[in-house]
Amino acid sequence: MGTGFLVLLFFLCSCTEKPLNTFSFRGLGGDLSVTYVGPRNEEVERTIVTMVTEISTVLNYYDAGSLVTKINSEAHARPIPVPPWFCRLLDRAVSITRETEGKFDITYKSEGFLWDIHRNEVPDPAEVRRYLPLIGVENIMVDCAANTVAFKKEGVRLDFGGIAAGYAADETRRLLEQAGIHHFLVNYTGEIVACGTKQGRPWRIGIRDPFLKANLLKTLAVPVEGCLNISTSGDYERYLEKDGKRYSHIIDPATGLPVEGAHSVTVTAPDCTTADALATALSVGWRDNGYIRRMKERFLLQVYMVTGSAREVTAF
Repeated sequence: MGTGFLVLLFFLCSCTEKPLNTFSFRGLGGDLSVTYVGPRNEEVERTIVTMVTEISTVLNYYDAGSLVTKINSEAHARPIPVPPWFCRLLDRAVSITRETEGKFDITYKSEGFLWDIHRNEVPDPAEVRRYLPLIGVENIMVDCAANTVAFKKEGVRLDFGGIAAGYAADETRRLLEQAGIHHFLVNYTGEIVACGTKQGRPWRIGIRDPFLKANLLKTLAVPVEGCLNISTSGDYERYLEKDGKRYSHIIDPATGLPVEGAHSVTVTAPDCTTADALATALSVGWRDNGYIRRMKERFLLQVYMVTGSAREVTAF
């Protein structure tokens, strides 16, 4: 899926007289950083690192010992107990899958999934189609009263790659604000939450040119009295190139095959979890202007795309 960890955005800031602190760590498959204005707060830094590490570990699709792997292996046979936060996130992902008309789908890696940019091979479309009936959130049973997850069919798989970083960024914002920190920028593999100002001047987020990364196509300023939640998906950072053709890591759940032509899709939303998932959904549905408008209105989005043969940003 197109997820926040595919985003390569950066921010441009002015200098400040107030203390400015940045801490960085690894998680969610990439480099993570938090910058905040004010006195150093090592306790909240440790809490954030612990929280994000737990999210990263529990949701790791590729870790044989993760909770997601256990669910994917056993949930067809019995309900699997999960932490309350996991159940809430899964329930949210299921809801977003339905609201995006299936273009974001947390089950897209169900058994038989043959496409992975880490494998140097292109899947046979006919082989992929055999497994499409396993894709779909109707195959998931989520019970957040009992905090359990079960599958209706053997072979259903969950992958949180298109929503985990956005969720972690939102949770980091919550911890910072609880600690009385209101001026900060969270950048989790490109899923960004920026709030407040840096010495009275807005944080600025640059959208890179997918064809020439040294260039900025557009700069977004954070509202002085608010926050900006932003995510970008695209085919210019994570892809497989074979026989002269580039294959995106972003998968269309309806076909099980890579999306073509969605070079950079940037979304701002009321929260970063939504931005993360909708950047993926709109990468899949980028050709349908009616779909883009529906998603924009439904989720209160701003959308910026570089698609097809275009070399400039189209704003929706």
